[in-house]
Amino acid sequence: MNPKEWRKEQKKLFTEHVGIPTCSKCKYTSDTLTHFDFHHVFPESKSFNISRMLGRYKFDTWKAELNKCILVCKHCHASIHDSV
Repeated sequence: MNPKEWRKEQKKLFTEHVGIPTCSKCKYTSDTLTHFDFHHVFPESKSFNISRMLGRYKFDTWKAELNKCILVCKHCHASIHDSV
């Protein structure tokens, strides 16, 4: 499996952990996982960046980090960070 396919599989696992691929803010739904990001609700509790954890941490570690996040579409994620 090439790195791009592997990352896609990892994101699929992460998304399944968080729930149905639906934006927590605007309720947008899509089967295309690249339309979504994981957003840390409380940035001060962030141990590491989700995109950097692919393949570097054990299941329990990334599961604990994902529990600090909500799934949002890219538009809402940009809006959240723009308003901070």
